[in-house]
Amino acid sequence: MFNILLSQLLELNDPISQIYILLQIRQLIINNEGSKLFFRECEGFEKIMFFLYSNFLNDKIINTQQKAAHYFPEQSIQVICLTFTLLSTAISWDPFNTDYFFNYCDISSFILKTTLLQNDPETLLGILFSFAFNEESLQSSFKSIKEQLKLENHEEKEMQKHIFNKLYKLIKHKFSEKDIIINPKILPLILYIQKDLKTSWLRLSILLIFDSLLGDCISEANLVAFTNNKIPSIIIKRLFNNNSLTLDLLEKELFLELITKLCKNGLPTEDIFFLLQEFSKNFTKNKELSSFLLHLFSQDQSPSHIQFNLSLHGYSYIQFSSLYKLFPPFNGYSMFFWIRFDMFDEALDTNILGILDNQKKYIYKLFLDKHNKNLSFQTSFKNLNKFSLYKFEKDLWYHIALIHQKSKSVISSKLSLFINGQHIESIECPYPLVNQDKLPIQLLIGTPQELSVNYGQNKSSIKWSLSRPYYNWDYQNFLKKSVLGSTTILNVLEKTKYLEKIIEINMTENKISTSILNDKVLFYICEDSILNINSFNKWDDSEKIIKKIIQSIHKKLASDVVVLNKAIPFSSNCIASQTRVGLLLGNPTNVVVNNIEDSIYCIGGPTLGLKLIEISKTPNDIIYATKLTLSFIKNSKKNLEDMEKNYGYEILSKILKRYDEINPKNSIISNILAYKFLILDFELWKKANQKTIKLYMQQFLSFILKSSYAEFNIKCLNKIRIMKRIIIALKLDYITEDIFPLFSITFKTLIKIYFTPETIKMIATYIIYGLYKEPKNTNYENTRLLTTSLFKNNSNSNNNFNKNQFSSIHETSLRKKAIWTLEILSDILCDSQNESFIKNFSAIITDKVYICFSISA
Repeated sequence: MFNILLSQLLELNDPISQIYILLQIRQLIINNEGSKLFFRECEGFEKIMFFLYSNFLNDKIINTQQKAAHYFPEQSIQVICLTFTLLSTAISWDPFNTDYFFNYCDISSFILKTTLLQNDPETLLGILFSFAFNEESLQSSFKSIKEQLKLENHEEKEMQKHIFNKLYKLIKHKFSEKDIIINPKILPLILYIQKDLKTSWLRLSILLIFDSLLGDCISEANLVAFTNNKIPSIIIKRLFNNNSLTLDLLEKELFLELITKLCKNGLPTEDIFFLLQEFSKNFTKNKELSSFLLHLFSQDQSPSHIQFNLSLHGYSYIQFSSLYKLFPPFNGYSMFFWIRFDMFDEALDTNILGILDNQKKYIYKLFLDKHNKNLSFQTSFKNLNKFSLYKFEKDLWYHIALIHQKSKSVISSKLSLFINGQHIESIECPYPLVNQDKLPIQLLIGTPQELSVNYGQNKSSIKWSLSRPYYNWDYQNFLKKSVLGSTTILNVLEKTKYLEKIIEINMTENKISTSILNDKVLFYICEDSILNINSFNKWDDSEKIIKKIIQSIHKKLASDVVVLNKAIPFSSNCIASQTRVGLLLGNPTNVVVNNIEDSIYCIGGPTLGLKLIEISKTPNDIIYATKLTLSFIKNSKKNLEDMEKNYGYEILSKILKRYDEINPKNSIISNILAYKFLILDFELWKKANQKTIKLYMQQFLSFILKSSYAEFNIKCLNKIRIMKRIIIALKLDYITEDIFPLFSITFKTLIKIYFTPETIKMIATYIIYGLYKEPKNTNYENTRLLTTSLFKNNSNSNNNFNKNQFSSIHETSLRKKAIWTLEILSDILCDSQNESFIKNFSAIITDKVYICFSISA
């Protein structure tokens, strides 16, 4: 039938007759889903494309077509619209037809060669978007928007604000996140055409539609459609290269908003490399690029996962028609998985897992209660058990572990729930009945068709995501920060009594974990389990394997991907077996996340960040480059270890010594090693200006006095021997005479806090060293009067040291600082409200030292 109709179509020249034949072919495809295969096999796509080229792009009959367009303008355009509607219908929800059409039929060349882009761009965009959504009514959408905007034929290049606001409302009313892109491979062509459109409202309309389709990215079907077709790469190249200067302000803002949403699942390594390369050329001259990079590297990423979206069809699930082992085991079983609930439906339960016997009766059912959001467990039609102590929330990843221990009495078996490694609740739950007849059992993940209440699009709002069962620190945002900052957190909570006692522990090195034997695993899937049928051409026996898979499942594939049960060892014999292959029904979305941390590590890791800091020229460049470097290592174990093992902090310290202005803003010392080499390097900070030095001195007070973690910070500073480092800095003149007045308050506070025997001896030694070193021609009489006055009438002494009384004495810088230190010490010792200082001092310092203080020779 297809061959006859297609032959007639190619012979006709009358537009009305062509429309009639096209409608007949489309109706045949709609009436029978299996006809899509026949349409492809009888070369329907090639013949339709030949029809388009011969009727609209053939020079020999161009005059005939011009005449037809003159007499029947609407019919000619209607032929093109209906042809694209037919092609869209033939490939929609059929992965094999889609792959065949876009690989072997050059639709882009036809679109670009027609005059529609110049003469009627509204119709062209309507055709392309109706093709993307398989929705015929969208073909006239842009013309209706133009009429509502009341635009003339020659619009201004830059759109006025009030017109943009009206356009924004019209687009948001017409398109939303609920509209699913069915044929996303047409999106690159739409974005390519967008830059060649002359009128701004059309260019902005395309970007607004894309933004509306993404929405809040709760439904990831459209997000995956954009990322799988390299839309982020196209936007990045257009937004951040030299051509970005040609973009309008509104257009640039929309592009930035789009790429911010599209980078939620990461970016390919080559795109990140391009962004960093552009950043190294311009640094903060391109503020949009700098801000976007900071957002990209600081965001929390989800794992690769599968999202079950019931708003597409009313059902969405993975089906394994047969498991290769019996269920349940005789002694008990455990289940582990990461899960995130993206959206609930108050009218429906969220089905997670179901195991059925050969009679389609449920042996086991796990779901989330629609009212209380509690995890519920059912082992038979009558037995319903609920974990009522824990209520699940949206947008959080949970690691769930269920352990069912079988007891001698089946009814009193114990079922335990663990969430994120913490035991929540244990209940008595009847053990599932053991499959006595040893017939195959069926596994369902998600909501199958038989449990779906409402079929159709947007009839249910349930969306939830499933990831691999084992813990991986790289993606899980609930525990990642705790793991990486484990030492800091544990010590703050520990509140140890002794200053020198700080716990050093690494939670990421789990030495108490155990491995599960492979023969004990019944079922296991992860992101590596997803197998793309269209990628089999990489293998020599690809066609044979495809045929084996299709034969084993006895069903028509609704997607170009299948799921493999990785609990079964891989071999060429069992890859296509019924026990290994699972089907994705109801279009679950396979979300592949590009791990940004791994991409940075492959490009260069912290070394790349250090190089960016090194080539920075302005203060703003240094700040942004340093922020980027720290964002590389903030939540990345690989980059953090690389930074520490390869002396990254020491190298960073040496690089920063060349610059003038650095402003630390930490409130807790979470990385002692970095603080030791970067903050306590007085040689570095003495090069800063007075304002920065003042802030530098105040940060000590913020850590030890103002911070809520003061006790912990004091222990950290003591561990890296801060008092000894300060005394050495005073001796080496890193704390100069000009800096000392700013430093005196901080120094006095630190002496009070660390007033230990070791500190007392170091300060006394430094004072004697400073007083009795060069020069020899010092006025000893003035010195004697000075030092004796320090201990006279101490109760009325002034804490603020007056430098004017020393202006006439020609002393070295070292001697001045020693005298100022002596003044600080005398204020502390003569504090009438706290006599512990003088008692501790007198117990450590002998009378001979007092004589040294008061005698000048």
